[in-house]
Amino acid sequence: MIAQTTMPSLWQKLWEVPSLDSLARYLQQSGPVPMVITLALGLAVLLLGWRFFKLVVLINATVIGALIGAELGARIPGENTYLLGTIGGGLLLAALAVPLMKYAVSFMGALAGWCLGVAVWQYAATLLERQGDLGGYAWTGGLIGTITLALLAFVIFKLVVMVFTSFQGATMAMAALLALLLRFEPTEATIETWLRNPHVPPLLVTIPAVIGFACQYNCDKATKKKE
Repeated sequence: MIAQTTMPSLWQKLWEVPSLDSLARYLQQSGPVPMVITLALGLAVLLLGWRFFKLVVLINATVIGALIGAELGARIPGENTYLLGTIGGGLLLAALAVPLMKYAVSFMGALAGWCLGVAVWQYAATLLERQGDLGGYAWTGGLIGTITLALLAFVIFKLVVMVFTSFQGATMAMAALLALLLRFEPTEATIETWLRNPHVPPLLVTIPAVIGFACQYNCDKATKKKE
């Protein structure tokens, strides 16, 4: 019963992206071990995403397939059908991602573009104090970002990989770090204040993402020079 309610809950959380607050609070409820694992994986993806992008894409495809499979499996009558959908969906998308790696990267770029586009649109609406009218059209920014990064993946493949891995890694690492800090009394009040401030979460993701992109780009240039 617990697992059956957890999977749709996680699905709903992911649909709230880009919300650093919701991700941090979900990880906070998951316990310290998932938080530490997410933090370590986030830092690895942030700083070394281009070197291991095939593994990152494979893991992403598995997770996305498992979530979709769990959602669809939960709708099938029977006991623990969500589990069958989780395993089947994860294995299916992982198997498809291997031979279709370039298309999988384009899909990951499209997802990253959606999140970035929606985030930028919502933040612009907040700055203009027009969340009521402009905020409802955030899907427009998401659509622009999706199309842009999905198409660019076929032109500047390496840069698109660096963009989506840096932002994914930054989001994972910062969400896990904030979740850890929320568990400590001395820092809990400060983190709560930051998460309620509409200007702070975008900075908490953008700054490390830009740093991670720069690190990946410079490391790639240094590798080329050595070769």
